[in-house]
Amino acid sequence: MSEESGRFVLHIGTPKTGTTFVQGILAQNRRELVEAGWSYPGKRLNQQHAVYGLCGSDIYHIEDASPYEDLARSMADRVQADLARGRRVMVSAETLAALDDDAVERLIGRLAVPDRIVMTLRGLPSLLPSIWQQLLKTGKTETLPEMIERSAGHRDDSTPVWNAYVFGDVVRRWSRWAPVHVAVVPSRDSTDGRSLWDLFSEAADVPEVSDTSVPASDANVSLSHEGARLLQQMNIEIRDSGVSRERARRLRRWYLKHAVFPLAGGADGGGRITLPKESEELVTSWNEQQLQMLQEHATAVHGDLDDARRIPGHRPVDGDGEMRTVAARQMIRMLQDSAAE
Repeated sequence: MSEESGRFVLHIGTPKTGTTFVQGILAQNRRELVEAGWSYPGKRLNQQHAVYGLCGSDIYHIEDASPYEDLARSMADRVQADLARGRRVMVSAETLAALDDDAVERLIGRLAVPDRIVMTLRGLPSLLPSIWQQLLKTGKTETLPEMIERSAGHRDDSTPVWNAYVFGDVVRRWSRWAPVHVAVVPSRDSTDGRSLWDLFSEAADVPEVSDTSVPASDANVSLSHEGARLLQQMNIEIRDSGVSRERARRLRRWYLKHAVFPLAGGADGGGRITLPKESEELVTSWNEQQLQMLQEHATAVHGDLDDARRIPGHRPVDGDGEMRTVAARQMIRMLQDSAAE
């Protein structure tokens, strides 16, 4: 790339590492970024759908990429034109973390060779509980220990879904093409003092922007431990009732909208989702293996790697007492919404 050309930065995820927050800041500051010589292509929150069109079946859950192909061509043309004009270009799509070595090479051939890769990182002790509650929101019924047991099998057979979460191997795959800068998501007990945006902007070398407040997305609202157990049981009851998949989806969406999301942030009276005690040693060993690989292949780490090691603390819970409290508050919330209608 000549000195007159721009610089291409790829943010590859991984999923559940504050990507929506980071993308929200990039998207709502597009104008400022342009004025600073940067391009964040498109009008959407991120470039995920365009990447679907570029990668097609290289992404495990895409069977037909044709709906995304026009968007993919438009983004590729925009990226290449902006680079030719000397702009710096940022593309962000968390699905990139799941690509295997061959798929990464094919994507780069269709888009452009990046100058820098940025990966946001959460350690497995906090990431796996986050993945579990996200799965519950889509209708899954397994417990957290069952999901961890299933993950052990995925690690052994390199299941595509798991490819996105073995963050050390993600760094290895992408480091063949460009320097990888890792931004560590600060934990609640972090001693670093910087925000995720501070660390990400340092890792990506993007300029300061004025608006860094991003409204919470329902898709990223954290459930309490008791709220997650209630949702899991509801998913089981819906499944066993024999209703159609579409009806089940609508029921779950209504319940989340009216009973769960309004009580986010601890308002439902429940506790935090944490690793089961019996899983801590196993998950910690997986995490350390990945951290070692990350340190071998990453160019720089921004933030404190100890934040990726921390196991969210357990707090005493009152079992059925707290469960009754959460269920009652959810019911009151639903009754209030129904009465208002």
